[in-house]
Amino acid sequence: EELLGLRGECSAMARVIERQTWSKEEAGIESARLRRHLGLRQAAANEAVLRGAAADTEDSALCGEVDLLQRELNEARVSLEASLQSRQRATQRQREFRDLILRQRRQQQELDAEGNMLRDLLSQARAA
Repeated sequence: EELLGLRGECSAMARVIERQTWSKEEAGIESARLRRHLGLRQAAANEAVLRGAAADTEDSALCGEVDLLQRELNEARVSLEASLQSRQRATQRQREFRDLILRQRRQQQELDAEGNMLRDLLSQARAA
């Protein structure tokens, strides 16, 4: 009977050891699963950081481009304003030249009329 009791105890102890072994294996498996999950999360975080850094770099580059385009736009506006002023001055001078030419034509017409009248008077004076 004592032998049966010892066998029963050994059997019970073997079951406890077996359960502990299973528990350790399950804990190892769970630990490995958690480590894998943590590794995946860390990789995703690293990728997000890299994407963020790339986005920051792209953002900086775009800001630089925008600044350059704004400077070019301002330069174009200044150039356009200068061109418009130059055009206005040229148009004003053209108008002044036209007015001058019109005045000179009128004066020439008046001088021609006066010359014709004087010739007529001289011809009449010679005839009389």
